[in-house]
Amino acid sequence: MIGDPGQGKSQLLKFASLIAPKSFYISGTGTSICGLTCSVSRKDEEGSTIDAGALVLADNGVCCIDEFDKMSNEHSALLEAMEQ
Repeated sequence: MIGDPGQGKSQLLKFASLIAPKSFYISGTGTSICGLTCSVSRKDEEGSTIDAGALVLADNGVCCIDEFDKMSNEHSALLEAMEQ
């Protein structure tokens, strides 16, 4: 959605993520492209594990990404992940 500031786009995305059965709401100001596709979490002394990100968890559902323009300039990597 594109529009002027203050028109309720963020509230519409938040409400859509509440009513959809399998959905995630992500704010682009606090996430990275890598965090949307996967994340690496470090265990105590066992090493690291790779966990699924929001796009993977929202498979066959809805992933609402707010403030898309505030994300880093790696939009081509995100578009490639969204195609899959």
